[in-house]
Amino acid sequence: MKVIGHRGAMGESPENTLDSIDFALSAGVKGVEIDVHKSLSGELVVIHDFTLERTTNGKGLVSESSLEYLKSLNVGVDFDQSSKLSISTLEEVFYHLDSLNLADDFDLFVELKAPNLEQDVVELINHKSWSFNVIVKSFNHLFLQKIKNLDSQIPCACLIYGRPINPHLICTTNGFEILSINDIFLDGDIVRECHQYGVKLCAWNFNDKLSFKQAMATKVDWIFTDYPKMISDFFSHR
Repeated sequence: MKVIGHRGAMGESPENTLDSIDFALSAGVKGVEIDVHKSLSGELVVIHDFTLERTTNGKGLVSESSLEYLKSLNVGVDFDQSSKLSISTLEEVFYHLDSLNLADDFDLFVELKAPNLEQDVVELINHKSWSFNVIVKSFNHLFLQKIKNLDSQIPCACLIYGRPINPHLICTTNGFEILSINDIFLDGDIVRECHQYGVKLCAWNFNDKLSFKQAMATKVDWIFTDYPKMISDFFSHR
């Protein structure tokens, strides 16, 4: 089982920033998850919401903001920061991770939050041989279908809320490799059902030690957490 930092380490560092990614890495995670939108000027930018107000000191829609404006904003306004943190492009995240000499089993989950990102994401993934694995995920499975149409070799994870009767079918009927569910629907049965049909399973978000212990017992492939340092401390003392 791999522990993945959700939006970097969103409970402990300003989400979706390079600082948050580095914080998660320092805690020993085996991967991180980030969210992607597209700016008005066409760049892929790493931010969760369609709007800027919650996570930055800016206002408006990401899709109606130029990269120049987005770069001028301060991210993580609710955290006690000693320096300004900026919105990163997806390309900057890729090159940052590539420079760190990560283990070859390190996973970067890229969640598509908006339409018309697929072509640019595939081109970036295929731009060079990166030193980490890239998995594309989305609640909108049509986005994932477009990714597969562009490059069938890119692993895709279907995000869902709920517990389907035949969970593997969501993936196997569409050529997707991974099912991603929220924590309350994770148990040993759904993991076994998925594994029986060659589908891997990830679950989110495990933010206390009890739920983390319960997740470990299911043999799930990945768990996501907002608090990787807390999980790291638990690892070292269990």
